[in-house]
Amino acid sequence: MKIAGLHAEARDRVQVPLTLRNQRNVLKQGIKPSHRKFCLLSPPKETPVSDDQRPADPMISIARVSLVVAATLAALAIGAVVFVGSGIYNIGADDHHTKIVLAIIEQLRERSIAVHARATDVPDLEDPTRIVAGARHYAALCVDCHLAPGVSKSDIRPGLYPHPPNLAQEDTRDAQRAFWTVKHGIKMSAMPAWGRTLDDAAIWDLVAFVRQMPAMTPETYQQLSKGHSG
Repeated sequence: MKIAGLHAEARDRVQVPLTLRNQRNVLKQGIKPSHRKFCLLSPPKETPVSDDQRPADPMISIARVSLVVAATLAALAIGAVVFVGSGIYNIGADDHHTKIVLAIIEQLRERSIAVHARATDVPDLEDPTRIVAGARHYAALCVDCHLAPGVSKSDIRPGLYPHPPNLAQEDTRDAQRAFWTVKHGIKMSAMPAWGRTLDDAAIWDLVAFVRQMPAMTPETYQQLSKGHSG
């Protein structure tokens, strides 16, 4: 009877919802709760996440890339300043550019002329009077550098760099490009800006003549350029 009474008492205690204190008492007596609702559930343990598993903050990534780009540009700028200040690059006309420098200059020149010349309005360039006037301007101002039919050398031409084209053999059908080049010249070359000396009409006369020159004989050139003004 005494044992049965102890079991009944333990059963009654278990039926009471367990508080923290009751749970301790029950566990101390070696009695396990028989139903889940009478147990205090421990909160689930969170699995720790390492730094490598956490998603990267996009703003931090952008900031890092920007910092790398800024540092690279700063290093290039400092290197350029040191290079220019050292004076190691030979700017003399008798020492040609390296292939890389020459390629950059040529690309810059071609794109600059193409962009700036495309808005130029082209007049009638087939007028014989205009061609004759252009021949006389050419003989006075251009032949020493750019040669002509029957003129294959000059004293000044060998020392020029970049080497000026031989317009007696050059395709100059692009009138917009030719006009812009004659009027504005080319920086860091022997090509002057004739727009400071000639008006637009005279420059168009030159362009009209230059377009005809590759198909011209030496005799025709001599006839057209005879009596040029100096």
